[in-house]
Amino acid sequence: MITKIEPKDIPGRACRYNHQVMQEVEEFTKSGWDACEVNIRKYKTSHSAFAAYKQAIVRLNASVIVFERSGRLFLVRKE
Repeated sequence: MITKIEPKDIPGRACRYNHQVMQEVEEFTKSGWDACEVNIRKYKTSHSAFAAYKQAIVRLNASVIVFERSGRLFLVRKE
């Protein structure tokens, strides 16, 4: 037997960061900027932030490159 519930009622990892990451990637693609720096304070490491943004870019099929330098994360528009 199944019971309908709302996605927000599912226990475990909250998807707010994943959703926020995808929104930020979309915002960057619409901005017209060539590059930007991402605030990664909410992540434990710059590598975990890199992985989240890389996954969002792949899911959105965005024309964006993500990379990290000296513990900082950057998005750059592909030509």
